[in-house]
Amino acid sequence: AATAVGAVMSYGAVSLPGEVSYISSIAPIALALGVPIAPLGLLVAVEMVPDIFRTVGNVTHDVALASIVDRQTRSSPKS
Repeated sequence: AATAVGAVMSYGAVSLPGEVSYISSIAPIALALGVPIAPLGLLVAVEMVPDIFRTVGNVTHDVALASIVDRQTRSSPKS
């Protein structure tokens, strides 16, 4: 049951910000497993640190890809 809940919740949490998606993904799985969700507040505070690094990686990837596309489109002949 927890696997099914986790799969469904992971699709719905894609567009949510980091901490919100963390809670919205983990809380239903914890409830399905019968695990208390009270400690999730502490985990949100700790989750902020890796979230910063994920954001830096995401932005770096976006900027690198945008610069590559820009270079490719500038050098291609216009029709």
